[in-house]
Amino acid sequence: LHSDTNRHADAEQEYQKALATYRKLADKNPDAYLPNMATTLFNIALLYLDQGNYKAAEKAAQESLEIFQIMASKSPEAFGPKVEKAKGLISYIKEQKKQQEQEHPSKPA
Repeated sequence: LHSDTNRHADAEQEYQKALATYRKLADKNPDAYLPNMATTLFNIALLYLDQGNYKAAEKAAQESLEIFQIMASKSPEAFGPKVEKAKGLISYIKEQKKQQEQEHPSKPA
């Protein structure tokens, strides 16, 4: 919601709070909370992508992918599509990062 209204700082703060909560819960019950953690990381990656922070976006998307891959090894039908979606996001982030570097060689991505 916050990212839809250009309140990126508020959105990031809320996502980071949720992520911290899911990390703690996943330590105790991974099967129940790792999917939420991965989805939150995916959303954080989208937020950073929207802000043009490609390095942070790629890092969050990569962590999301790794979690979805773990979950897909246990339940391919449920998490296989999420693995592919995360891979697609990472590819898109890399394309945007490369495009930015080509257009603005002195501006780090």
